[in-house]
Amino acid sequence: MNNAPAVSIYIITYLDSEERGEILKRTCEWALAQRYPNFEVVVSDNGGDYAAKDALASIQDARLKVCTNEENAGFTGNINRCLKHCSHDLIKPLCDDDLLHLDFLSATVPLVNDHTLVVVDVEKFMLETDPEGIEQTFRDLPLTETRNAGYGADIWNLSYANSCIPSAILFTRKLFHEIGEFDSNTILSDWDFFVETCLCKKVVHVKRTLCYLGVWDGSETEVALREEPFFFPRESLYTRFRILRCKDLSGKERAVLMFGLWKNFAWQSLRPFKYPFSRVYRAGYVEYFKKFFGFVWVDKSAFGRLSGD
Repeated sequence: MNNAPAVSIYIITYLDSEERGEILKRTCEWALAQRYPNFEVVVSDNGGDYAAKDALASIQDARLKVCTNEENAGFTGNINRCLKHCSHDLIKPLCDDDLLHLDFLSATVPLVNDHTLVVVDVEKFMLETDPEGIEQTFRDLPLTETRNAGYGADIWNLSYANSCIPSAILFTRKLFHEIGEFDSNTILSDWDFFVETCLCKKVVHVKRTLCYLGVWDGSETEVALREEPFFFPRESLYTRFRILRCKDLSGKERAVLMFGLWKNFAWQSLRPFKYPFSRVYRAGYVEYFKKFFGFVWVDKSAFGRLSGD
């Protein structure tokens, strides 16, 4: 594999504690241990209290590059900015508390091109442990399944759809820019990017665990789910209404998506009754209700560039 295409593994981070710095260091060490022969690791520090360059000072590897944003660009902004520091056109995003199987690149790079996004299976692991199987050598090629570009109700039911965080995907720089990068209008920008890619590009799913998601109580998602029970239903509305306004949808596809939206709205409307005395559930539903009907009436221009525009 001396002529293997070069890959940029970029790691987005925001260090608010020394503990987070240790987590980042471990992620970098595992990334640099890839058995693939041609790659770099680029860390994008998003202006936290602790500098990534200090946390990684003990790693002496020419393939590691640490960059710092002068201002906190947020999760989405950090992802989009980080590509400017990457030297190569094959892009592998990685969050600072996730780990890659040592053969992630070897298994996925042959499958990716400017018209194809690659996504792998993921598993969660406790941060103080080593994920089981992360170093395992494959005896055979992983099974794959391919989804061709275009809308279909299956988008919402794909086995890998809800796990398509940046750490689980591989793409080319050209594909990234054609899709429109990650959209800062939605908190779930990674999911929105995945759905938009399903509309415009082929998706190859590698049916093997090649990515491990670090689990810890202090993560933003864990906090959001405890404090905002309507977090995911509310934020997914942006993507669903955005796709609904895509002019490439057929009448049947539009009807299926609209039915799904109203069916989900009816289901979410029952959730507060399960906890009738919970102020958090009542407030969460009110915000969900406002967002839902706000999108019902909003002009399509509020959703930015759409597939087919």
